[in-house]
Amino acid sequence: MKKTFGLIFLLISICVSVKGGVEINSCKTDSLMKNTSWIMFDSEKTKGFSESFKKKMAEDLYPKIYLMLDGKVSSEEFDFGMHVGLMDMKMMESNGYVFILATLTTEFASSYYITIGWASDEFKDPLEIHKSDLTNKKVEFTWCTDFPKEDILIGLKPTKTVNKEESKYKFDIQYYLYTFPDVAICFDFEGIPTEKTLNALEKELSDFKEKYKTVFVHKLFKSKNTYIIGVNHNTIDFETYGDKEYKIDVQNLESIAEKINKNNQISNLKRIRFK
Repeated sequence: MKKTFGLIFLLISICVSVKGGVEINSCKTDSLMKNTSWIMFDSEKTKGFSESFKKKMAEDLYPKIYLMLDGKVSSEEFDFGMHVGLMDMKMMESNGYVFILATLTTEFASSYYITIGWASDEFKDPLEIHKSDLTNKKVEFTWCTDFPKEDILIGLKPTKTVNKEESKYKFDIQYYLYTFPDVAICFDFEGIPTEKTLNALEKELSDFKEKYKTVFVHKLFKSKNTYIIGVNHNTIDFETYGDKEYKIDVQNLESIAEKINKNNQISNLKRIRFK
């Protein structure tokens, strides 16, 4: 699902600041910091941006994504990316704020044209902020009222959910097959899994790889209490791939859930997410 908001915004009507009747979304948080790697800055179009400006933008805007989504998703579940300069930024200043257009993307490859803004009381000319060394300078970055909260939340809903209370499994299963056949298998644990559990999990994954001739694009890695591995069905011929093949591949994913469910050496598994 792609959502496009017009390339030319009347920014005064979309992102109006408190200073002049323009409404911005001001979210404050000191947690959930993120380095600049989640934002791609076009080297040509943003060559005037200072490194400290880009760093502050990345650190300030990332946690505010989850606040804008009303806490309905977490950074443990979903990640985001942003590209600044992929399109004409349409930089403009209004009422002490500078606004640009950027492209926000979800891990399911949905993209959204959005407006971001920034301001600082420490600069007489707001258009100098992005060019300056911001060490020990206070700058506020904000998402604006065109932030597509509802569209993002709809796009992050699982395509299928199996609750353990209503199934044979000892854990929940969620399917997010928006980017199939490339799938990340996420194992969410209650607390820190034991070495015995991880060894058993690795064994099941190895058997799965051998049986279905899939390719793991990286090793099982840890992110908080989640362990993730990427699967690439590189043998798929997309010219002949249809509903029948898709159904078989989904059943193959279900088979690994069944094997893990029967493995008594794997404990404290809260949820499997195929996404």
